Amino acid sequence: MMHSVKKLLTSLLILGALSAQTMSSASTTGSFEYIENIDPLDDIDRSIIVNTSLDEKGYLVWKCDSEDINMFLMHDGDDEKYEEDKEYSVIYRFDKESAIEMDFWSTGSSTNSIWMDSDYVNDFTLEALQSSQLVLRPIKPGFGFGTLTFKLNGLKESLAKMSCSDF
Repeated sequence: MMHSVKKLLTSLLILGALSAQTMSSASTTGSFEYIENIDPLDDIDRSIIVNTSLDEKGYLVWKCDSEDINMFLMHDGDDEKYEEDKEYSVIYRFDKESAIEMDFWSTGSSTNSIWMDSDYVNDFTLEALQSSQLVLRPIKPGFGFGTLTFKLNGLKESLAKMSCSDF
């Protein structure tokens, strides 16, 4: 697990989701790691909470960006990459509810992460808060990525640590 977290932090530094100069503290609550990240130049909270999938091949991340909260999914490994500047769909299921397909997850310039459309983050998070497990699979035309399973214990407490979160 520690090797997996180190790889994630390296990837987040590359993505710009974290800055080595501004990371000040980290704590774990349930399945979530909270990493405080206050920018020293403008005091903007860019903290994140991270959940590692049960197979340690993916990460579900909530990130502060000023007063907004964003969400993205990262894959670990060279065999599961996204194309730059493309949109993908994701099929997900909370607990034993019906599976839902969500469009408009975008890559930007990254090949190992996709960002949820900001219009859906609040509703998705509210549903996650009432659930104990999330099963999620990004869809890539021609073939699919692996299915990722995330335990959601500790989400409420972790979100409460983030200044951009109203949950």
